[in-house]
Amino acid sequence: MIKIKSLALKYNKKHWYRIITMFLKSENIVMNHKKVLRLMKKYDLLAKVRRKNPYKQIQKATKEHKTFKNILNREFRWLKVFSKLWTDISYLYYNWTKAYISILKDMITWEIISHKLSTNLWLWFVIDTIKQVDKTKLKWNIIQSDQWWHYTHPSYIQLLKDNEIV
Repeated sequence: MIKIKSLALKYNKKHWYRIITMFLKSENIVMNHKKVLRLMKKYDLLAKVRRKNPYKQIQKATKEHKTFKNILNREFRWLKVFSKLWTDISYLYYNWTKAYISILKDMITWEIISHKLSTNLWLWFVIDTIKQVDKTKLKWNIIQSDQWWHYTHPSYIQLLKDNEIV
């Protein structure tokens, strides 16, 4: 056990139990990998490695979701009513459950133009928020949002292009 602990601490807990087992074998200490794992768990010597998110990997590989430059650049002085809009998703708690609300808001008057309430974070929930608004009000507007996956999804981007929204 002392050898396992010294090896784990020597490499700052960056090696998994199988590598520690190989180090032990190289020093002629024969120990089953299951026993090494059990001891490393018991004494909290396992490597703390954050796993890669497979969805982000797929997103990067397919380049399906697209992010956009910030054209507003926090210069809101030249705005007129209903020309620049802001959207975001927030959550609310009620009866020990979580609800999500998607809001489309005017940047000048802070008036809520459209909103949608849902118990889940599906894409249609954000798309319906845009679809609720009269298309003539939205034409040639700029919508500011965070770069969350809802707002970078191809369906959402296509909806904005169809309505001539930047």
